[in-house]
Amino acid sequence: MKKLIVFLLVVGALYYVGKSGQFNLGVGGAPRVIANPVYAVIRFRTQFHDRTIDMVTYAKTFDLADCRSASTKLEDNVENNQRDDAPEWKLVSSECKSDLDARNAKLFDNKPTFANYVSATPGTSSEREVRLIFWGVTAQEGELMCGEVPRIQQRWKGAVTCIHALSSQ
Repeated sequence: MKKLIVFLLVVGALYYVGKSGQFNLGVGGAPRVIANPVYAVIRFRTQFHDRTIDMVTYAKTFDLADCRSASTKLEDNVENNQRDDAPEWKLVSSECKSDLDARNAKLFDNKPTFANYVSATPGTSSEREVRLIFWGVTAQEGELMCGEVPRIQQRWKGAVTCIHALSSQ
């Protein structure tokens, strides 16, 4: 029962992220090249029984203004779409960085880490390259998260894939 509830928690968070189109900032044609990216790093946290689960979203944006706009859109969407039947996600931090540390930078090369994560590439000029990772979930729950990629893909023009953790390969 507990794993089912955690799964629903994670799927709910993916719903917030996918529904918002938070890194789909309008309409447009083909994706543009980002020469000097600024990375949005937004961390939400929830307490669930004796566990803490973090949802971290990374997005490669054009500049500081683009980063702030995308971050605000995601923060508002998650905070305004809390479900009564699920634990509450709380914003822990939101920042814009010109560089990521080595561990997080490899996410944008689709390199496996110690947890599964979602990789979304832009399909239009209004989408941004995004990575979504959950910390505090089991390997089994991470695999369930990967099963949600087709639902996210329905709302995203670019390719959405699951990058499997080192231990699950």
